[in-house]
This record gives sequence, C-alpha cells and structure tokens, in this order.
Amino acid sequence: ARRPLLVLRMIDSIRQFQNYRNLPVIVYDDGVKEYSREVMGRISTYPNLTYIIGDEEDVGISQGRNLALRHVNTKYFLLLDDDNLFLPSSGLELLVEILDTTDATLVGGTFKYYKDFASLLHFGYAKNKRSGQVQRRLFAYRGACLEANETIPAFPACVRCELTSNDFLAKTRDVLEVGGWSPELKTQEHKDLFVRLKAADKKVVYCPGFEVENRRAKKDMNVRGFHALRHGREQQMRNLFANRWNVINKYNNDDP
Repeated sequence: ARRPLLVLRMIDSIRQFQNYRNLPVIVYDDGVKEYSREVMGRISTYPNLTYIIGDEEDVGISQGRNLALRHVNTKYFLLLDDDNLFLPSSGLELLVEILDTTDATLVGGTFKYYKDFASLLHFGYAKNKRSGQVQRRLFAYRGACLEANETIPAFPACVRCELTSNDFLAKTRDVLEVGGWSPELKTQEHKDLFVRLKAADKKVVYCPGFEVENRRAKKDMNVRGFHALRHGREQQMRNLFANRWNVINKYNNDDP
C-alpha cells in the first residue's frame, strides 16, 4: 500500500456504487509498513473486508494478486487496481449474468475518459526496419474486438475479445487453472495473464458498457516512491516477458 489513500478511495467507491452491498473485499498489502499501518487504522471498521499484510515488502503485483486469490472463496472475483473507481453506472449484474450463463472465463469493461484498449492478440512475424531481420512479435489489435463484432448470444452489447483493461470479473477456478499471475513479473503481468488465457482456450468477453474510472493519483498520495519503483524495473520485466513468449522486447499495438 504505497498509495494508501487510493486504496481507501477505491473501497469507498465500491461500497457506494454497486448493488452487492455485502461484496467481500480483499486487500493484499506488500507495501511500506508505515503506509500499511495507516491503511489498517482507517479500514479496520469496514464490513466484510479482508486486509492481508504480507510478510515481505514488494513481493510484486503478481504474487500479491495470487496470495489474495487464495483467500477468495466465491466462484467469481472482481479485479480492480487502487486507482480505479466505481461509478453509478458500474453495475456488476451484467457481468455476473454472462459468467452465469455462458462458458466465458472473464468479462472486462473499459475506463471512462481513456482510449479503449480491448484487443485481439496475435503472435506473428515482422521484419525489423533497421536490420531487415524477421522477428517474432506479439501484436495487440486495438478496436478489433468491436470490429469483428463476434457478439455473445443474448448479450448483443458484448463481444468476444482477448485482452481487456484491468477491471474485470472472472471465474476463480479458471484463473487458478492457468496458474494465476506469473509471480516473477512485477510489471507486464496483465498482458501475460491474457496471453496464457488465450493459450488455454479460455474465453474472454468485452462489455464496453461496463465502465470504471481510472483516476490518476495526486501528488499528495504517496505515489512518488511507487512510480520510481515501477519504472525502475520496467525494462527487466519486459525482457522476462519477451523471453517467456519467445518474442522481441516490443509490444505492438497495431491496427489489424
């Protein structure tokens, strides 16, 4: 919890703007202990909330999510980052109904005010413009989900997809079956999860009508150390991801 005020803000928005009033919330905290104490003191009275302080600082987002997932005892779980906010229109009923009635593993939405990056994924080859070498790459075709328009029966506003934003509802068992998030990845974990879901033939659905707000952190929210830590390891994590999937260290957001 290097961003404790964001955690509290996110939890308050869930309690305020969704109809599942007793929705359990799990927060896994591997942050700086002084921040952990601040969060603990302020959310100790929150109902139906599990707050887990890790034994180690900075185990990383993947390992933290996996540890939190171990405490999930429901068939579905909702993933949100600390800088996500529920809106009055962020109803979970549609997402729950899709998971209840289809073979989808995961249903994702979009961020209000931000360019949608729901995508189709494809491993392919492209020639390096400088060296002329043909290289294997991962392509993410933004907007292709809606253009392909492979709608979900009984849910015409939602389409098949392969990568959504990190506000999604998923079947707990299916995500556990693919191993959850890759523990060694402290960034790049998001697309890695979706690549593994695709490899395991797990179906992903995108519903653009489900929106949350990604409200960027203010300077007074203890974020400087967080951003320095994240960006300092970005290149290493990109290399790990590239080696895992035998692609060059470049992620192409290309139009189809």
